[in-house]
Amino acid sequence: MAERVIAQFGAGRITLENALIESIKSQQMLAVAALLSHHTKLDRNVLMKILSGGAPQTVLVLFRALDLRGTTVAAFMAFRAAKQRTRPSPGVNTRRDYEAIDPTAAKRTLRFLQIRARAGAEASGEDSPVVA
Repeated sequence: MAERVIAQFGAGRITLENALIESIKSQQMLAVAALLSHHTKLDRNVLMKILSGGAPQTVLVLFRALDLRGTTVAAFMAFRAAKQRTRPSPGVNTRRDYEAIDPTAAKRTLRFLQIRARAGAEASGEDSPVVA
């Protein structure tokens, strides 16, 4: 299932939003990371750490940088909570928090992460940056 969705996205037959929703429905966190890796140019292992164990605010900033719809973000955050076997904290309003993030600042944060990944790869002597 995940391979098919990724192949369709790679061929341009479905949008990032639709590919993410399909990956979430099939409960494939690695597929979500692979899709986002393609779109953000960040290593999918780094994205897996952010998506599965990072602070919720970090995930929201990443998704805001990609201009994802609130429904996609809410679906992912529910999926993430289920994977972590947790419930959202009382009083947490994902939609409100997501919409409060400045899209321009979120995009700058993503660019910073991309530059930091490249710099880290170059400093460690890798031939290519630590990006997908």
